[in-house]
Amino acid sequence: MITRKIKNMLSFLFETKKGEILLVLSLLFVVSLVYSNILSYKYTGEDFFAQVAGNTNLKDALAAPLSQNFLGDNWYRPVDAFTIYLDYTISGLNPFMYQFTNYFIFIFAIFLVYIFVREIFKDKKLAFLSSFIFGLYPLNMYIVPVAEFRAEMLVAVFIILTILFLDRYLDTKDKKWQIFGVISAFLVVGSKEIGFVMMPLLVLFYIILKEKNKQLNLKKLIYTISPYFASVVFYFSLVFIFLGSYGARGMSLAGKSISAMIFDRITAATVFFKSLIYPVDVLGLDNFELTLNGGESIGLSWIFITVITLIFILFFVMHILSLRIKIRQLFNFHYLEKYFTKFSFLLFWIIAYFSFFVFYGKFNSYYAFLVMPPAAVLISTWYFKQEKLFKVNLKKIIVIIFIIYCVIASPIFTSYINYTVSGNAKEILVSEIIDSAAEIPENATIYAVCGFGGVLGEGYSTGIPPYSLKGLLHIKYGEKNWRIIQISQFVVQNANQPYSVNYTLEQLNDTIHIELFGENILFSKYPAVSSHNMPIREDVYVSGDLFPYGGFNQTVIIEKYNISDYLYLCTAEDSRAHASIISIKDAMD
Repeated sequence: MITRKIKNMLSFLFETKKGEILLVLSLLFVVSLVYSNILSYKYTGEDFFAQVAGNTNLKDALAAPLSQNFLGDNWYRPVDAFTIYLDYTISGLNPFMYQFTNYFIFIFAIFLVYIFVREIFKDKKLAFLSSFIFGLYPLNMYIVPVAEFRAEMLVAVFIILTILFLDRYLDTKDKKWQIFGVISAFLVVGSKEIGFVMMPLLVLFYIILKEKNKQLNLKKLIYTISPYFASVVFYFSLVFIFLGSYGARGMSLAGKSISAMIFDRITAATVFFKSLIYPVDVLGLDNFELTLNGGESIGLSWIFITVITLIFILFFVMHILSLRIKIRQLFNFHYLEKYFTKFSFLLFWIIAYFSFFVFYGKFNSYYAFLVMPPAAVLISTWYFKQEKLFKVNLKKIIVIIFIIYCVIASPIFTSYINYTVSGNAKEILVSEIIDSAAEIPENATIYAVCGFGGVLGEGYSTGIPPYSLKGLLHIKYGEKNWRIIQISQFVVQNANQPYSVNYTLEQLNDTIHIELFGENILFSKYPAVSSHNMPIREDVYVSGDLFPYGGFNQTVIIEKYNISDYLYLCTAEDSRAHASIISIKDAMD
């Protein structure tokens, strides 16, 4: 009944152009309102200053690694870097501009999802619901407010544009649309190298469209798609021209056992499904943890999603086996063409990215943004589908649960206080770091004893680790050849409670002892494998655990130091953070 009323209402409004425009603008306005609070967020993400420092001029943005090796990675992402350069040129380090750019790209992506579904599937109602789901799904809160995840949104935007241009070219045979598509394809990989996965998507999309004519001309396929491949090859040629090689951290199998590799890929698959099915823990399931044999703990939501994932895979395998497909049939186009539908293309879109990251052995929640457009369309298709795959009442229950979850997990009803807590702290730290570093001479060594490490829990909000500290100092003071040594960091354990952190410092037997302690604070030390192109600890002892944190105090002992070296120290009292960079000589005095 409710479904029929919604369908009828949408059909009535979509009958006229004015009604369609009104609906789309209303959707964009609602989503803009829901996410408007991100414009007030300060500095989010741990790589912020490192990325900005690498793109303060146009030459670096277009012809140098993203972050100029401040992160220790040779990513070449000129499109993403260019947007950061524009933000910096307009506003310097004012966080509002970076948040506004992310905000605008996200709203534009929602509009493109609507256009994509309307043009490809010729269904305005399906397009509206798909863009609605895509715009309001809770996963967005882990991507949109974080400037360093902008690349994910740019890749999604340009993939959709590339497919739309290809579709228009195939319909009109107008060369200008192919040119636009080739340019857009370059912008996909120029935003983030993972965009190359779009190439098999374009091939499958071409095949699906040609199905209408019941023919597949291989020569025409190559002629149509090869310019898009050329644009991707051109991008990777630029990578080798400007970087000499592709040096970003990638998958490493060296020294890993087969069981470890299998575990990495199972973990990647689990994170993928959790990011899509249950990105925000609104029920507090992760407050209940299961301790594993190694002493590590895992939240209940992860166990829940893992079980669902295994059940899904089991049913999928059973479905494939029930089709009784013979091996030779997989190479028979006339047999397979009935499976080549627009919806199989969407499913392939999801599987392509899923397979890559499982093979890669690593999956972060924000990667899931790249599969949200096809996932939203598939969910919408199921909702409008007439065949009763489920009983009507069960279908209604699933829809109601889904809507309630999206509403509860939205920024309106769920407090993403971590962004605010971390952002407010960093706003204070930035000015104090800049002031305290003004008198530091060139070639000085700075021990980053306790970089403010952000907040644990929901929301991607971190502090100023050494590589971002290096970026911030580079922005303000240029190349001073300051050597920053990674030592330790801390995080706020609970963003809803007050926190404080302090230290005592003394010289004992030609060593410096720093005792760190705090309230609602957990300490950890930087592992050598996370050096991020920064010098690792040398002649320094740090007590406590590596990531993921642990311990309410920490001891740092620095040996073989120079009296002219510096300490980067952070403190906090009554939830107000402070930072200073002081010479060891002054600290001893």
